Amino acid sequence: MDRMDGVDLIRAVRREGWRTKFVAVSAGWGRPAAHGGAEGGPDVLEDAIAAGADATLLKPLDAGALVATVARLLSER
Repeated sequence: MDRMDGVDLIRAVRREGWRTKFVAVSAGWGRPAAHGGAEGGPDVLEDAIAAGADATLLKPLDAGALVATVARLLSER
């Protein structure tokens, strides 16, 4: 995304009070460089949870895990 990353998007949506469900997906460790991150830095998925993500998944994405996660989140509505 040009002006914000996924964590920024989650924060913005939560600030607006929307109850949209978010599944954050990342390859793992390290904050994006735009946020002063460096290799081995804090996990972007931890940042996503702190921002309000409802679930996280690691890449490479497992289709079964994605389906199970989405099903779980939809059942919580």
